[in-house]
Amino acid sequence: MPTNFLIMTKNNHIINSLNSLSSACKELSKDKIFLEKYSLLLGHLIKTIKNDNTIFICGNGGSFADAQHLVTELVVRFTHNRKALKALALGSNQSNITAIGNDMSFDNIFLRELEAFYKKGDTVLMLSTSGNSNNLIQVAEFLKTRDKLGFSIIGKDGGLLKGSTEAIHLPYKKTALIQELHITIGHSLCGEIENEFFGHLV
Repeated sequence: MPTNFLIMTKNNHIINSLNSLSSACKELSKDKIFLEKYSLLLGHLIKTIKNDNTIFICGNGGSFADAQHLVTELVVRFTHNRKALKALALGSNQSNITAIGNDMSFDNIFLRELEAFYKKGDTVLMLSTSGNSNNLIQVAEFLKTRDKLGFSIIGKDGGLLKGSTEAIHLPYKKTALIQELHITIGHSLCGEIENEFFGHLV
């Protein structure tokens, strides 16, 4: 069997993955509703920072890893060496997680921490591939009691979070693609935030 054929066969998966992400990005770049929701979220994040409030991000599994990733970009740096920005990934304290899960319910792992730390003017961003995680729904309901809508970036049909948050809906079924878009969108937000506050450092 020719070597070139073997290389092309082995590379089919990465080519398909890259094409899938590229296609989704092109679709979203022309989606007016997506762009409006993105701008709305960006505006709230900038306002939160200007008012010296905190950005909270949360999610489960791969989305939790994405939440930690994006919080790191804000607290430490994205492309600029600059002062730290106030951001926290809910669920990062393992002692809290095990205590809440054991003594209360896994559904409360983010809610309990938010009850402790949330202040008026903070912004909460939920990352989910389905929009149906009970512990995220608890966060959305908590925010409603504070006369505040949380933000979410969600996939598939949007689930319950679509109607209870300011949702950026990614209408795709593949979990991996949704997670790739979480990071793509998150990096864009981090870049715009840094340019807003620290563009002079470029």
